Amino acid sequence: MLASGAGATLTWHKLQRRLTVAAALGNFLLWAYVASRVRPSADPVVLHYTIYFSIDRVGEWYRLFSLPAVGLLLLVVNRSVGRLLNWQGGLPSLLLIGTALVGQGILALAAVALLH
Repeated sequence: MLASGAGATLTWHKLQRRLTVAAALGNFLLWAYVASRVRPSADPVVLHYTIYFSIDRVGEWYRLFSLPAVGLLLLVVNRSVGRLLNWQGGLPSLLLIGTALVGQGILALAAVALLH
């Protein structure tokens, strides 16, 4: 458990840094996965499946890169807002950065489902 006080500030910052690095690594791996699986093509590609596994949306191949782009945006916004809220203590910042990390995982699952 993280304690409050002068010594705990370093612990909060280390945890924030580790979560940020993990989310950034997840986003990098998402970019790499999508780039390795997507090939330019004139044919439309599947962009979304319904919960019944039928095709819901099709489009151009480059639109598949919106998944890692949204992940990067999520990471940057959550980290920036987390830094602004850091003066209130470490918990709001940790929650935002943790949310960015979970978001990377959800986007990775979506990418695997689309590009399998």
